[in-house]
Amino acid sequence: MNSDDNIEHEAMQNFSKKEELSKMISVGYGGVPELNREEKRNYIGEFRERVLFALTKDKIGNSKYYPMIEEVLKDKRAKKLLLNGNIISGSVHEYRVLAEKYNITAKEIYDKHLTGDIALIIASDDAVDVENIEPQ
Repeated sequence: MNSDDNIEHEAMQNFSKKEELSKMISVGYGGVPELNREEKRNYIGEFRERVLFALTKDKIGNSKYYPMIEEVLKDKRAKKLLLNGNIISGSVHEYRVLAEKYNITAKEIYDKHLTGDIALIIASDDAVDVENIEPQ
């Protein structure tokens, strides 16, 4: 466990020990505590363990990845296609149409707290065992 994980774990433990009024004030001031906040910020709001496929901003416009995206969308574990609205601009429509073809929810996420250069992910609702999520 790295130091960030230790700090996060300690904060969650301390939060659960607080009085109810103190919890309400903390949530009102700083928001609801969440696990692996930085991980979720990197993967467009999802945990890494749920990601089947990810494309970075330098690859998003390259048409050679389009068939790969379609192949992953065919996977029965695929439940949503998320696009980082802070990064992607012009090519959103084609990804939405492709997701609809396979009855997959497609959403653009606009959040100033998103970090990293992930532009698109295909995720499951559950943990999946996919080691290499980014194409070479």
